[in-house]
Amino acid sequence: MSAQRDPHPGGILMSAQRDPHPGGILMSAQRDPHPGMRLVGAAVAMVAAACVPLGQVFIDGRWAWPVLAAVGLPVAIAQLSRRCGAGPWLALAASVAGWFGFAAIAFLPDSLGVGFLPTADTPVALAALWARGVQLARVQPAPVYPDLGMLLLVATGVWVVAHTVETMVFRFGSPIQAILIALMLWMTPLVIRPGDGHAWPLTVPLLASATWLLLESGSPRPRRLSWAIAAVAITTGVTVGQVLPGAGTSGWLRLGSTGGTTATINPIVNIRARLVGQDTSPLLHVRSPRPTYLRLTALDVYDGRREEWTTGGIRSLPVARRLPPDETIVAADEIDVDITVAGLSPDTALIPAVYQPLEVSTRSGVAFRYDARMAALTLASGERLQPNDRYEIVAAIPRATAEALREVDVPRYGSESALPAGIPAPVTELARQIVNEAGADSAFEQSLAIQHELRSWTYSLNPPPGHGASAMVTFVRNREGYCEQFAGTMAVMLRSLGIPARVAVGFTPGTSPTPGEYVITQQNAHAWVEVRFPGFGWVTFEPTPRSDGDVLVPTEANPVPRTTVKSLSLAAPFEEQDPDGEQAAVEPRGTVPASQPATPTRDGPWASGRPAMLIWLGVAAVAVVMAWRTPDGRRGEHDLTPAERALRARARVQRLGRGLGVHPTLAETDREYMRRLAGTHPAGTRLASLAAAVDYAPYVTESDAQQAEDAAREIAEHLLRSRSAPRRTAIRIRSALRAGLFGV
Repeated sequence: MSAQRDPHPGGILMSAQRDPHPGGILMSAQRDPHPGMRLVGAAVAMVAAACVPLGQVFIDGRWAWPVLAAVGLPVAIAQLSRRCGAGPWLALAASVAGWFGFAAIAFLPDSLGVGFLPTADTPVALAALWARGVQLARVQPAPVYPDLGMLLLVATGVWVVAHTVETMVFRFGSPIQAILIALMLWMTPLVIRPGDGHAWPLTVPLLASATWLLLESGSPRPRRLSWAIAAVAITTGVTVGQVLPGAGTSGWLRLGSTGGTTATINPIVNIRARLVGQDTSPLLHVRSPRPTYLRLTALDVYDGRREEWTTGGIRSLPVARRLPPDETIVAADEIDVDITVAGLSPDTALIPAVYQPLEVSTRSGVAFRYDARMAALTLASGERLQPNDRYEIVAAIPRATAEALREVDVPRYGSESALPAGIPAPVTELARQIVNEAGADSAFEQSLAIQHELRSWTYSLNPPPGHGASAMVTFVRNREGYCEQFAGTMAVMLRSLGIPARVAVGFTPGTSPTPGEYVITQQNAHAWVEVRFPGFGWVTFEPTPRSDGDVLVPTEANPVPRTTVKSLSLAAPFEEQDPDGEQAAVEPRGTVPASQPATPTRDGPWASGRPAMLIWLGVAAVAVVMAWRTPDGRRGEHDLTPAERALRARARVQRLGRGLGVHPTLAETDREYMRRLAGTHPAGTRLASLAAAVDYAPYVTESDAQQAEDAAREIAEHLLRSRSAPRRTAIRIRSALRAGLFGV
């Protein structure tokens, strides 16, 4: 016997002749050159383990279905391509085609014809969804809601990694390189959002699956000893790493703000993450004579390319107690608001405050800073708010009437209403249509008209996907979204009419366990619109029909409301009692009763996972058909030599034996295996003798091949004769699946 290196992963050939057929191990102590099911399982498990940290990037678990499909499908396609004799480039082309079909079915089902066939709209819609994902990836920090655009990006990256790992393991026999590629995928989510807890739940799956891959890829060795050594190494690394000096402590270098400019991440991109989060612990306890919004800051710059409201920075100045006014208000009510910190992050740079703040004081000794232009309250460099710290705000609430606001000369088309070029026409046209149909002329009437229209739309934390490259166009077409989309779109609409508007970010009033006291949690994160009226400052407008009703909605009769929609619905649904005793309808259509909790909807193609299951079943069906039609996995019967026909006959019997649960082993010969499988049936002895002749004889005749095929047929009839038809079908399907999909 010669020691010839097997060109495929799986071991060393013990003879000079390769088995050209998938389906088993050569009985002459010869290792199967085709990958086994365990090696395929190890590769798939390693890529899946590398995806585990993605759970820290997304808010809920709906990302798992498309990602898991993107792990298994490219491996299955690559395996089938190899069995059809396709080279690396043809296999790559098949994988690209498979990705296109997967993306269309999974993310863009409404662009397909007859339910599953791509149309001319599919590539356009796919490109638009990809562009949306890129836009969101640029502006949203982790954790993020699993938007379809971002899921498309992630699933595509996982698909590429899975195909590359399969190629490295099964075509080039390079498991180490495959592990490094999977490691890069594993590290990427951790770089985007480092974990807050222990690292071992994310580490152990990757280490275990990589160990499995190495053991399956190498030459035969004592597996139990190898696994024992690996288990000890992994356990030691995980446990010792947790107790090393410096583990779990902060880094040596801490970056913060300097001078008078506070650099902060745009707070609007965290709103949806807070809204759908499960943390309901208090952030703030507020004592106030009336419900008010607590602002973090205002966003006065609109980036049309990214479709993002932002600010160029908060330029704050030190304050002792009295704050410089944003604008002098001709008539206002002063209120005292007492705020106690509960679960607010110590690293918070922007401090929640009531607009318009006139005074700020604290008994905690922290130093405040203030930007009058943005009405943003911050802390001096190095200062931190700790739990139970208290600060008091004296704020001026404008005392305004509809008549007074209608008569205000609002400066139109100034710097505070500037918009970049290229605002989508559907947005600006809808704004003009709304005000024209309402007959609104003044800035106040136009603001109310747009607010009323948007509040008739649907509030959802999981808006339906669209195919437009512009997220704002998608929003106005679907008319469904959450506060960031409502506020951002209304502000753009108002600016397109020349009205000075901006987006404010902060918290709604919160729940009120007792009169005059409010509790604010992450679920109160919110965005709304402010419009500048000289003499009254920036007046709040509320376009979002939040399902919890925890919003203050200005109306014609009550431009500065004192009561939230939630409180009104408990007393008299759909009515608001204004200070003069008048009633005004404020609850829009399309909302749910305030008693129902604000929970994200579960719409979308991955809501139940059924499309993913259908895709998997489709791949399995293709594998069965291909394995059944071409048992040798590469060529038709008329292309085979007599030796290959004889070996294929033996492979058929081996596959049938696997389907029956009788697996060949490396230690036994053909004769021993056939005796164990078929007992004393003479066909088993004939087939074993013919297989041995093929392995070692220099020449095999057509008669020998025919005898081997007849013997294999007799063995199959003998093994299946006593079984029922359903049982025979199940055995054949199981055998074909193992041969066609996994190569065993």
